[in-house]
Amino acid sequence: MASNSYKGITIKFGADTTELGKALRDIDTEAKSVSADIKEIDKGLKIDPKNVDLTVQKINKLGEGIQTASKRLEILKSAQASARQEMEKGTEGAEQRYKSLQREIQKTENDIAKLKKQAKETADAMKQELSDAVDKFEGQVKKLAATVTAIVAALGGITASAAKSADEINTLSKVT
Repeated sequence: MASNSYKGITIKFGADTTELGKALRDIDTEAKSVSADIKEIDKGLKIDPKNVDLTVQKINKLGEGIQTASKRLEILKSAQASARQEMEKGTEGAEQRYKSLQREIQKTENDIAKLKKQAKETADAMKQELSDAVDKFEGQVKKLAATVTAIVAALGGITASAAKSADEINTLSKVT
């Protein structure tokens, strides 16, 4: 993503002064790694869409992607500020670099928005799956409770019947 239009731009992060191209290459390498991980997780989710572990991994990787893209955005905005200063000084090519950085900033902001949307959709899908599982579990518990109630009622009836029979046997044994 870093191109020749960034050549010569140096940005400063704390005490570290780094060339823009190298800084962006490092961030882009990290972003590609996260993206590859997300694609692998998506393959697993296609096979088993209800796999909670993979869904959690995806949400975590999307969070990493958002952080990486945010770092990239910070670098680009810092470089844009430098380009703006160079443009104000009248440095040749500064306006072109500034506009190029503006496009990259817009693209990165769009990438962050997409990642956030994807993370929200994934989290919402997971919440729905969990809600459905809880509803199903509650339904099974209610069925179990009804069955247990019927068994207890039947046992109560059997117990009452047995007690009545025992009383009758006791009465008959006293009569004879």
